Amino acid sequence: MTYVIRRDHPQYACVDAETQARTIARARGQRGPNIDYLTRTAARLVEHGIRDSEIEALLARARALVP
Repeated sequence: MTYVIRRDHPQYACVDAETQARTIARARGQRGPNIDYLTRTAARLVEHGIRDSEIEALLARARALVP
């Protein structure tokens, strides 16, 4: 599955990486903490030989902010 961002979509939230990290560190949905989702996503990418420096940096920032 692939997600494609449409930056012209009205629901697109253009926020900086620090704001994204703070949101991810605190957010929780019906299926658990958002940081867990991001952690699993990053791990699965690595398992498939995909290194995404932006996701890895976002994960590091968010982990540093988890209460």
